[in-house]
Amino acid sequence: MKNRITRSVGWIVCLLALTIQATISTASASTLAPDIDLPLVHHADVPKFSASPIVVKDDALILTGTEEGQLIFIDRDTLEHVYTYDLEGYHEVKDVVKKDEDTVLIAVRNAQYNGTIDILEYTLSTQTYHVLQRDIDYYQSLTWIPDQKGFIVSRREQLDFYTIENNKAHFVRPLPKQRGWNDWTYDENHQQLISVHLVDHGVQARAEAFYYDFDTFSFVERKRAPVPNALSLRTIYDAQNDRLIIASEGYISLLPHTSTIPYTIEKKFRHSRPDTIALDPSGRFLLHLDVSYSTLIDLDLLDSDTTLQQSSKHFIQMSDDRLLLGERYQISQYDISDLQKRTRLVDIDTYTIESDHFVGNDYPLFGRLILSNGTSEPVDLSQLNWTTQDYRVAQIEKGILRTRGTGRATFQTSFLGRTLNWSTYVKTNEPKDGDTFLEQVHPQPVAPDKTWAITVNGDVSYEYVEQKNIFVTDAKGRIVPTLYVIDRHNGSSTIQVINNAHYTPGETYTLWVRELAAEDGTPLDQKIKRTFTIASQ
Repeated sequence: MKNRITRSVGWIVCLLALTIQATISTASASTLAPDIDLPLVHHADVPKFSASPIVVKDDALILTGTEEGQLIFIDRDTLEHVYTYDLEGYHEVKDVVKKDEDTVLIAVRNAQYNGTIDILEYTLSTQTYHVLQRDIDYYQSLTWIPDQKGFIVSRREQLDFYTIENNKAHFVRPLPKQRGWNDWTYDENHQQLISVHLVDHGVQARAEAFYYDFDTFSFVERKRAPVPNALSLRTIYDAQNDRLIIASEGYISLLPHTSTIPYTIEKKFRHSRPDTIALDPSGRFLLHLDVSYSTLIDLDLLDSDTTLQQSSKHFIQMSDDRLLLGERYQISQYDISDLQKRTRLVDIDTYTIESDHFVGNDYPLFGRLILSNGTSEPVDLSQLNWTTQDYRVAQIEKGILRTRGTGRATFQTSFLGRTLNWSTYVKTNEPKDGDTFLEQVHPQPVAPDKTWAITVNGDVSYEYVEQKNIFVTDAKGRIVPTLYVIDRHNGSSTIQVINNAHYTPGETYTLWVRELAAEDGTPLDQKIKRTFTIASQ
């Protein structure tokens, strides 16, 4: 009876699926950053407004609009009403959007055409305006895209992109908009439109972010983040830290541009559904606005936040030193100058206790947070999901580095909202203490396609024919990918050791035979170390 088994070690072909599972946890190091305390500086009653206010005129004035078609200007420091400008023939200012230092775009309801929306361009220095686009129906929102010198109008079924030439808007094309609850944002760093929508329901709910190149409007990438039990989403792009932020009822997902793995934390808000989200200029502090409360969250350590005392559906501005919030008849001003003085995360150090890693071993992975106050704190990395293209060399599973072959292995994941990269070099197994090898030097050069045959008495156990027991190394100690062919016949076994990709002419290699055993566990033959050189062509 003759059995023939072919085994390929280190060259198993497999398909890598896109990893979408994220770490869902709450930060536990509450001593690192105490709860945020924001002193209230001013609180003033103002004319009733209908549009989310913005700050203009070198941050000196607050600009908003009313349901009567008026523009309201308010002093940013004193919160006093400065003046009013009437947009004749219009009702209800829906949005005011800053275009540049002297110009704003205004979406306003036209009183004469069944309530459709007109887009105006208003110049602050001359206090004049002209109409860019008339009669937009199913209007939802307006966004200026400075890189493209145009604006996007979000409508019920699509996003419409316009450019501005000669004081007129020119329709370019509709942009994709997914079905169901969705939101979108613009990534100015990479000039991509990101459309985010909600998929599935209950604990299986997830956000899917579709990335589109803005020059060609072609789809370039899709990323996913779990948002269990979400009913709605809000998104914003953090240009400072190059990451997408997705907020739902109970979760915040941070998705770095360089990673497909989101870092998702559970956050239970006083009133869950997000109405608006906004960032401070550094990208560290997220303002989560819902219909009843405003919550400010430290995204750096993700372990502290504060709930502000009023509903703030209409957001104004968050700068380096102050936070302005508005709600129809009122504006509140908070001092946030101390926020940037808080302890912040400088780096995340990933390491193993052992400095050297060898084939066929497991090594626990540890982490620590490097903080701006000069201290460090241990952190658990066991729940992170690492991706790698070097899976033939090593993988990280539940915080354990598992080595399989020699060479460099590079890993990536997302943690605390930033991309975490780590790499190691896996070496050949060193002979164990007490190993005695019969050292041989092949007397003459061999062909680049040389196959070595090892014959032993007895039926060799297939479990012993693997890379940690029979392998070939090059002059630098790296394992050469190898195929084994095993023939068992009449009480003896022959193992053919075949190089998958041919040896390099002129180079020296070593064949190692460390341990072989029969089916009953009986050791077979002497340990061998054979050095050979490949003939030059």
